[in-house]
Amino acid sequence: MPATGANDWVRIPADLRSPFIPKERFEAFASLKVKEMPDGSWKIKTQEDYQRRQSMRPGVRLSLIAKGPHFESLGLRRLGTLTPITWAISKEQLAWFDDQRTQQAMARTDEQPLWFRFVGELQICLDADLEGKLREFQSLGQDTDSLWLVEVDALLSQRLAFMRALFAQRYANEAVKIEDFAGFPTASDLMQNSSGSFAVYFSPILLLNSPWVGGFSAMRPYANVVRLLKVPEIGRSKVWTDLLDTFQPNYAGSARAPVHGVPAENLGTREHLLEWWVAKVSELLWVLSDPTRHLDGEGSYDPSSHLGATLTVEKIFVTAAEIMRLKSKDEVLRKILLFDLLDLLEGGGMGTYESNLSYGEQHEKWASLKATLPEPVARAVAPVVEGAFKALMHVEDGFWSGSRRTSDGLLLISTKDGTRREGIAIDRARGEYVRVLRNSHHGFGKIAKNPRGLSYLASHTGALDNSLPDLIWWYLIRLLADPSVVAPTWVRPRT
Repeated sequence: MPATGANDWVRIPADLRSPFIPKERFEAFASLKVKEMPDGSWKIKTQEDYQRRQSMRPGVRLSLIAKGPHFESLGLRRLGTLTPITWAISKEQLAWFDDQRTQQAMARTDEQPLWFRFVGELQICLDADLEGKLREFQSLGQDTDSLWLVEVDALLSQRLAFMRALFAQRYANEAVKIEDFAGFPTASDLMQNSSGSFAVYFSPILLLNSPWVGGFSAMRPYANVVRLLKVPEIGRSKVWTDLLDTFQPNYAGSARAPVHGVPAENLGTREHLLEWWVAKVSELLWVLSDPTRHLDGEGSYDPSSHLGATLTVEKIFVTAAEIMRLKSKDEVLRKILLFDLLDLLEGGGMGTYESNLSYGEQHEKWASLKATLPEPVARAVAPVVEGAFKALMHVEDGFWSGSRRTSDGLLLISTKDGTRREGIAIDRARGEYVRVLRNSHHGFGKIAKNPRGLSYLASHTGALDNSLPDLIWWYLIRLLADPSVVAPTWVRPRT
């Protein structure tokens, strides 16, 4: 049967329409083609589907600005087309920017690291000063660092604002007015990373080898300026950090930087990874923002499904960045964040605990996908992903009691009613056990009344390898390889 979202018109029910916003405003703001129907509903297509032009799809554009001291003319021209920093910024914010620029100039010292100045100063410098500031930074540090511009089409944010307005129209039961339309406040803080520069979607590639940092970025309106380092820098100090760190439950020098050396991949490999990642994120954001892909059971646009998918994917990337940032800093918190991540995947329809923690199933998928990745990309990500898979396999090591194994290697675990024990394959037991650990963070009371959960607690030491949260890299790559999982096209039911 035909799939809605590619060829069919999608219905906007009449209760989602505001009487204060004409269809022409919807069309212009979200780049839609709208047909009015006799029953008061609308039917829509995105302009790119209506005109059958993939080149019209909103997405992300990557441009090389400079390689070492050599600036690219195309990159400089793209800088000149950026949305002005004064766009949609209040007078109060502009005054704050002025104050921050003054304070930075007064506090600047030669001892300040390059990344500190880069991230802080580029975010608030005036548009007329941007090129000069970039030339100044590019003259510092390693002589072959590369500088990139990641531009995000404003239409991606506009379509998400369109979604928030229709969501409020239905569930807050208030008519959205035209002056509210562009920046409607519904869930705006929850979606602060899914608007403007979408910076959190690009940070993972800079943290691939955390606690080594492969580069850093600064936000501009609808853009990120990224500097990839020739040689990654250690992001965690080699000395004790601060007194508050001593209160970490696993603190015994864990805040120190690891002893292993600089990551092996070269700058060229990381540049290939950046290009691949940006292209895949571009596709993901297009799928995520497209209203014709988020439908109810009858094929009509459903803003609640659209909001849910957007918030889920944003939270996945935010959680990923936190997991990477905390490596060698707080392994307890990283594992708790892994539980959050697994909840997000399960809630977003991207696999259960048991399937996502099945070594056999997931490693087979990784081996298949790895063969399709560009060679430099596979070479860059494989050590982290495969290290995480080894950690997943070693969850088995914690099931300590050999007497609880059957002759064919199954683990004997109590049934839920506690009347008997059954043989569970280790590959399934990994996910079930990690779910028990996850549930324990909501209190052990319920587990104490659950014979199956108690059986798992009695059978495992509780030790999980510190590399297990790095599975986030596999889940991100899997998502980027097939963005349609966050918004599968709707198939018209048979009549």
